[in-house]
Amino acid sequence: MKKILVIGSSNTDLIAQVNSFPKAGETLKGISFSQAMGGKGANQALAAHKLGGDVKFITCLGNDANGQNSIEYYKEMNLDISSSLIVDDASSGTAVITVDNTGENSIVIIPGANDRLSPEYVNEVEDVIIDSDIVVLQMEIPYESIKVACELAFKYKKIIMLNVAPACKLDSELMRMIDILVVNETEAETISGKKIEVEAKMA
Repeated sequence: MKKILVIGSSNTDLIAQVNSFPKAGETLKGISFSQAMGGKGANQALAAHKLGGDVKFITCLGNDANGQNSIEYYKEMNLDISSSLIVDDASSGTAVITVDNTGENSIVIIPGANDRLSPEYVNEVEDVIIDSDIVVLQMEIPYESIKVACELAFKYKKIIMLNVAPACKLDSELMRMIDILVVNETEAETISGKKIEVEAKMA
């Protein structure tokens, strides 16, 4: 079985259900509140793990209640996070999500410890990259950390999958290293700088 290494974000999602979004300065009574584990990296790792993959997840969590809850959850799910980083000087990543009764949502992401998953730490886990077959990443950790992870994976001839979300421009050096680029229409437009409708007409 191929070994899958996911390097990326872990968040605690704080979800408020409302009838409508508040206006500036307005206080509204909500319908319900729930809390869930999230983060694009964690979602990728757990999805692959639940499908039976041999998965290791490298993330960065704060040494706080949300971080400890995340660790316990990953352990309950038997997801290997043994190479992850725990920091004392940053809160764990958090997403504050408001959902109205039409299903529209408004999201504020506080990266927190996700931003501490540094290029230096990625270099420290080089042996984990060497031991993997597929390296999976997204854009909720620092760009330079993603680039270092790709450089190491490329050096050791690993398959590299990058989900470009949140979307941003990618430099040509990084693009050349990626085997599988996962994007939706909007993300493809951001990366290419071209409108898909225009390209379709030209084709």
